[in-house]
Amino acid sequence: MRKRLITFVVVTFTSLAWLPAVGFAQDTAGIAGVVRDTSGAVMPGVTVEAASPALIEGVRTTVSDGEGQYKIVDLRPGVYSVTFALQGFSTFKRDGIELPAGFTATVNGEMRVGTLEETIIVSGQASTVDVQSTRSQQVLSKEITNAIPSTFRLPTSYVASLPGVSKPVIGNLGSDTGSLTIHGSTANTSNVLINGFKTTNPSSGGGGNFIYYVNMAYVQEVAVSLGGESAEAAQSGVKTNIIPKTGGNKFSGDLYAGYGDKNTASDNLTDELRATGLTAVNGLDKIYDFQPSWGGPLKKDKLWFYNSFRYGGASDRIANLYLNKTPTAWTYTPDLTRQALGIVFDRAAGLRLTWQATPKHKIGMFYDFLNHCACTRNFNSIISTEATQYSEFYPNHWADVFWTYTATSKLVLEAGYNAHWGSFPTNRQFGTRAGFPDEQTSVALDAISVVEQAGDRPGLRYKASGSYGQNYSANYLWRAAATYVTGTHFFKIGYDDLAAINRVPVESGSTSMNYRFRDGIPNQVTIFAYPQVPVGKVNHDMGVFAQDRWTIKRLTMNMGLRFDYYHASVPAQDQRELLDKFRLWDPIYVPVRSFPAVDNVPLYKDWDPRLGASYDLFGDGKTAVKGSIGRFVDQPGLGIATANNPLTTTVNSATRAWSDVNRNYVVDCDVLNPVANGECTGPISNINFGKNNPNASRYSDDARTVRNYNWEIEATVQHELTPGVSVSGGYYRRWFGNFRATQNLATASTDYSPYCITTPVDSRLPGGGGQQLCGFYDVNPNKASSVESLVIMDEGQQQQVYDGYGVNVNARIRGGTTLRGGIDSGRTRTNNCFTKGHPELTASANPLAASSPHLDDFCDIRPPMQPQFKLISVNPLPWWGLQASATYQNLPADQILGTYVVSSAQIAPSLGRPLSAGPTSNVTLNIVPPGTTYGPRIKQIDVSLSKHTKVKTGNVTATIDIFNLLNSSDPATFVDAVGPTWQQATNVVRGRWIKFSAQLNF
Repeated sequence: MRKRLITFVVVTFTSLAWLPAVGFAQDTAGIAGVVRDTSGAVMPGVTVEAASPALIEGVRTTVSDGEGQYKIVDLRPGVYSVTFALQGFSTFKRDGIELPAGFTATVNGEMRVGTLEETIIVSGQASTVDVQSTRSQQVLSKEITNAIPSTFRLPTSYVASLPGVSKPVIGNLGSDTGSLTIHGSTANTSNVLINGFKTTNPSSGGGGNFIYYVNMAYVQEVAVSLGGESAEAAQSGVKTNIIPKTGGNKFSGDLYAGYGDKNTASDNLTDELRATGLTAVNGLDKIYDFQPSWGGPLKKDKLWFYNSFRYGGASDRIANLYLNKTPTAWTYTPDLTRQALGIVFDRAAGLRLTWQATPKHKIGMFYDFLNHCACTRNFNSIISTEATQYSEFYPNHWADVFWTYTATSKLVLEAGYNAHWGSFPTNRQFGTRAGFPDEQTSVALDAISVVEQAGDRPGLRYKASGSYGQNYSANYLWRAAATYVTGTHFFKIGYDDLAAINRVPVESGSTSMNYRFRDGIPNQVTIFAYPQVPVGKVNHDMGVFAQDRWTIKRLTMNMGLRFDYYHASVPAQDQRELLDKFRLWDPIYVPVRSFPAVDNVPLYKDWDPRLGASYDLFGDGKTAVKGSIGRFVDQPGLGIATANNPLTTTVNSATRAWSDVNRNYVVDCDVLNPVANGECTGPISNINFGKNNPNASRYSDDARTVRNYNWEIEATVQHELTPGVSVSGGYYRRWFGNFRATQNLATASTDYSPYCITTPVDSRLPGGGGQQLCGFYDVNPNKASSVESLVIMDEGQQQQVYDGYGVNVNARIRGGTTLRGGIDSGRTRTNNCFTKGHPELTASANPLAASSPHLDDFCDIRPPMQPQFKLISVNPLPWWGLQASATYQNLPADQILGTYVVSSAQIAPSLGRPLSAGPTSNVTLNIVPPGTTYGPRIKQIDVSLSKHTKVKTGNVTATIDIFNLLNSSDPATFVDAVGPTWQQATNVVRGRWIKFSAQLNF
């Protein structure tokens, strides 16, 4: 005990030295079944015990009901034994039951006449089919995540390998996005959770909007919900729930280290890619990771701890993007000897405690501190490195506490609290990695961002980022629930609520300007009402739910109802005080102002029913027919509060057509003058710029009180072919409602004039190009600067509907081989044709903007069905402790759009006048219908070979991960600008690269 206490003190103070963090919660599992005698008659009153080293209390007990059924809930993942006992009968025991997170295992008991002292033991795993839940779920155990090839060991990296899950194909190593989708869901409804607590930043909704990155060192399992959610969840999408390690009655841990660099990487630049103009492709520069963790008992069966750390980073290259030789000049000059790098790193430390305070009371606590750096934030194919942002998420704290009270074998109470607070800045880039001559040089305060419309890389931003600032957020979430369970009945009621405050200082340099060039010649200036500090509050993101489940013979009915309440507001904002607090200068184009508070932006109240049924087809727990339907709400974030913030409704930016006649790169005109003057050859884009005008942009009453929603239907069949091998198939449908549209009240449809253009000649364009394309509109000059935006409900005129199917196989074969894979296919149809002929309207779902022709092909989008194939394989080999693993993905590429820059002079013959923005202006138009043009499919095989060696303290695993084994060079994204480089790849699957790693388990 003394040695353990010394160990605890050491690791605790080590954690504090690293500034660690705290949290607890869980996606609990359960065991259920029927107890019968040898004649098949059901047996009530049988004592059932579930025991596992995973439980700090050791054993959970219940009694079978009048139907012979029992349920034990709130179990942690692990290996269990289940014992059935009744006076006058032999004790019956099932052991070796592997219970994953969020799964209800069917374990039936068979009682024979005898004495309690006689024990009949049956070994073998439980059925792989959950015959009670209608939720679609996959669980990635530690054995799988340790085995399959991994890049930067982030949970979403593994989740993206699951059938049906989609994610952006190319992302920075180490910044794996949480923007995962499944069966037509939207990215903002995906969430990464730690034991049920969301890690997303509520100011931005879900998806990739998070600043807390999970350290895999403390992860035991990754439970992934993919649909069919109960009333406990407000949203339906990809929900990645992290089940953390808690320690145990034995001291144990692991130490992981991995490394790879450009010397272990291959170049997959092919002659075919060179022919398109590519001179360099995506590739690894360096990746490193060090993750130690350990835990054990401070007091056996009473107090456990688990400590985890991380020190890792990665840098990689992007296709055809080079450092700028002249980062302070008005031109982008690629340095073809230095390809640009995307850089990230993580530093983390955490401590978790689990305390069995009494036999019925359990308390968990977790604190974790993370320093995550997106050191080249916004790094992509059209952002030069000096125009990225140095974004070090620091400080970044996570803390939570969770309490569970097992009042009786039938009643469980729980409550938890989570605090997540921190900051992520978007600072100016600096140092040699951004192309500057030394580490001290950085983007100057007066540097002006430039976007080049044409050239070899249309849309390239260089010289500076468009804006800089900070994002300070503090988020607090609490929840409570009560569960009542008998053999045939499961009832749960619960409550969760979140509050947050968000402050976002923003500036765009001391000039408050951005420029736009075409072929190096200035043609537009954008001015900003920055610096400013908008503030928003989530007062309540609350849900109250009731979930009822009844099992009647073979049928289990799941019925739930959830009330969701969302209330956000804007507090009073004294900009003088806020600018001084964040040490910002006064804005150039507007005075320093103060703004009153705004409430109910938005105020949502929704009732969301959930209904599901699962039928045990043959009564043996091996075949289930399931169906579910449910209504789910969107995850709004503070977008509407920001849009209705008086600071925002003043209109914070405006554009001017600009002719820099003397080429001094100075805007020699009065940019605030609403009409053309000097080098400002057109009117200001919005006469409300900088004004205290509440009508400049606002939401209607119903747009602030009616929430976006979607209905989800799933119909599936699951069947266990042999022990450990199951197959499932399903049909999925999702449709959305409560869309919005934006109406310019200052104009009517008659205030716009139609025009046509002649598309360029290109065999890849519809009809080979060279044809007239009509349906474009330009606002009349007398209304050119008149903007009074009102966001309204569209009254059901927009459509977004997904239909699809999937077939999956899940196998755990004797000997340890694991196979998971499947095919998933579907498509989402969108229709926004109600805006046809009404250019004063813009739809909110896949908007038909002024840049698109008002034609059916551009507003009624019906993409083809595009299947994806995925496979995960883990195979222990019979020689020398070797294990081979692999993942295979065959995916559709992103669609290719077609944008075309057209000058006022080219449009004037059709329009009968110059564009209202001025005779030197231009517009970028969409000339290829969406959903019609796609690149080749993306195929990739990643493999892993491991060698397990037993050592005195445990075992060591040495691993070689080989990514893109066949060195394929499939392009993933493309240039959308029609011209010489149209359809050129902007991202190519990284060439074959190797990572070496070792892990000590003790």
